[in-house]
Amino acid sequence: MASLRSTSFWSLISLQIILTSCQILCVNATILQHYCACVDEPGAGLTLTCRGLNQTLLASVIRDFPRNVTGLTIVSSNIGTLSTNTFQSNTSFHFLDTLQITNSIQVIEDGAFSGLTSLQKLVIHFNPLLKNISILKGIENVLQIYITNNSIMSVPAEAFGSTSRVSTLSLAGNRIESLSSGLFQTLGSLQELILDDNNITHIQTGTFKGLKVLTKLSLNGNAGLKLTDGDFRYLSNLKELTLNGIKVGAPLVLPRNILSGLRSLATLELQNNSLETFPSNILQPVLPNMASIDVSQNKLGLIDPSAFKGLEKLKKLDLSKNNLSLIPKETFKFLQGLQKLRLKFNNMTFIKNDTFTGLNSLITLDMGNNHINEFEYDCFHGLQTVQNLYLNENEMTQIRPGIFRNLPKLILLMLDTNKFQTLSPEMFTGLLRMTVKYGVPQVSFGDNFIECNCSMRVMKDWMLRNEARIHLMVSCTYPEKFRDRYVEQISDDEYGCSAPSIDGCCNNTVKLKVHRMAKITCTASGNPRPEISFSVVSGNPFPENKTIFSQDGVVMILNVTWDTSGVFTCDARSIMGISTSYYRLVPEKSGSSPLGVWIGIGVGCFILLLICIMSLTYILNSRKCGLPSRKRTDDTTLVENGNYSGF
Repeated sequence: MASLRSTSFWSLISLQIILTSCQILCVNATILQHYCACVDEPGAGLTLTCRGLNQTLLASVIRDFPRNVTGLTIVSSNIGTLSTNTFQSNTSFHFLDTLQITNSIQVIEDGAFSGLTSLQKLVIHFNPLLKNISILKGIENVLQIYITNNSIMSVPAEAFGSTSRVSTLSLAGNRIESLSSGLFQTLGSLQELILDDNNITHIQTGTFKGLKVLTKLSLNGNAGLKLTDGDFRYLSNLKELTLNGIKVGAPLVLPRNILSGLRSLATLELQNNSLETFPSNILQPVLPNMASIDVSQNKLGLIDPSAFKGLEKLKKLDLSKNNLSLIPKETFKFLQGLQKLRLKFNNMTFIKNDTFTGLNSLITLDMGNNHINEFEYDCFHGLQTVQNLYLNENEMTQIRPGIFRNLPKLILLMLDTNKFQTLSPEMFTGLLRMTVKYGVPQVSFGDNFIECNCSMRVMKDWMLRNEARIHLMVSCTYPEKFRDRYVEQISDDEYGCSAPSIDGCCNNTVKLKVHRMAKITCTASGNPRPEISFSVVSGNPFPENKTIFSQDGVVMILNVTWDTSGVFTCDARSIMGISTSYYRLVPEKSGSSPLGVWIGIGVGCFILLLICIMSLTYILNSRKCGLPSRKRTDDTTLVENGNYSGF
């Protein structure tokens, strides 16, 4: 233990000496003390960073450069020209590992880097006035070269003749228009070549000759590039080819045999090329190792299922940011090995049954940022291996019960930023059937329009009962007092909900008068307000066509008969439960009522008065017609032949 502590102590002392030595350079050299500083880069050793240099100050830095510093960074300076043998005068540069020059030079002469025999990494970027690069001599051991974001328009054919060990070369962000034949022929160890964001219009025959171990080629952002058959013929070990953004406006034309011979190709990117159809024509050659295809940010409107024929080993397919509105059935039936499918940012509204048939190995399905609002019941049939399902940022308002029943391994379901206002336990019945050996399913409902009312109080109880089988992350939007609070964090008292309760519950006998109209009322209390309904238990309590039901719990029987008898229930229902009351109807004989007597007397008087008026009218009419009048004897009524004939 003592030996270990002693070793650590002397290591710290040694490091301090190195730091002090580096700082002495900056402090003691009066010319440099305001221009340079030492930085201890983790894992990279000491780096001297200088800014504001000119040719004279650069000469001072080179003259006094210490041997224990392994990195030199020059930024925001005005050096102008890096002359031949710039670093040759100080043997300390033989130990330099990294050289970075940013926004400082205009010209690099041939052999400017001679003497940097240990250089591993050369970075020359963001020098807007640098238009040409020289032949890179004297850095035979360099492994990484980044000459990026300058204004270089051409590269000499012999530029990389002495850098045969380089494994990574980037010329991105320049103005290169063409690449000469055999330019990279000496780079037999090159594995990664980045030519993004230039003005390359065509690839000359033999440009990539000699790149026998190249595994990655990137030509992104060369908007005028025209591809021809055989452009990549020498790249038999190429594994990754990115051709993003090389044709904006009109669709990119891909020659049928552009990928011919690339048997090692595993990744192909064709983003942002205005493609209107999936480029199945270039995939017909045998590509046994193809694992990832990215055709996002194009204009694909419809995909022919035969487009994926022969891609059984494909692991990742990205169709995001296209114009897909409907995916035909069995579109992906040939992709048995696919593990990740991205369909984000399309125009899909409806997912049909059998859409994902054949995806027997799928793990992640991303359909976020569409307009989906409906699913057919068996749309997820066959997705037995899916673990992650993204449906965020769609237009869903509800979930069809059982829709997720075919996803037994689902552990993450993203439903954020939809249009849900409430949730119910029935929505998740399919998820509860899953085994939890793959983990408890996580379901996220952030940024919806959830109103935390009594419906969500019921949902809360369900969530707590099933938290060992499913975890829902649901936050409230309304009312304001619950905003951004999780449903399960709100107490029952705060929700203020109560179960239904019928007034006058629970067994009632109602006597009805025969030949009369009857009114029966059933009222209930509770929060939310319960709905009232009636159900027949026995008998015939509600005569057909003679009974009226109202939503406020009132039953009107228009004419009670002796058959109007039996038992019925009044049910008060809400999401908080149900309350039931029984009613027995018993008809009985109607008694005389004072109102009926007075109505009878009134009708009789009216009839008698009417008879008197008619008789008087008859007598008057008879006299006007000259009919003989009959004699009366002692003012008595005349009876002839036993018949009444007078008054």
